[in-house]
Amino acid sequence: MKIIDHGKGIPDSIKSKIFNEEFSYGESRGTGLGLYISKKNIERYGGTIEVKDTKPHGATFIIKLKSCEL
Repeated sequence: MKIIDHGKGIPDSIKSKIFNEEFSYGESRGTGLGLYISKKNIERYGGTIEVKDTKPHGATFIIKLKSCEL
């Protein structure tokens, strides 16, 4: 699954930190838990999440989950 936005993007200097607990960036007043909790829940089910640049600007979050048999 891909979640794409066309906002300012995420600076390369913080990409390695955005999934850390209590990390926030800029003027945001958030708790810094959203991406941390998302990553932990995705990993709990054997998946991965990563962030890439969206061209010409923005960010793309790529979530990969294991398939299951029904």
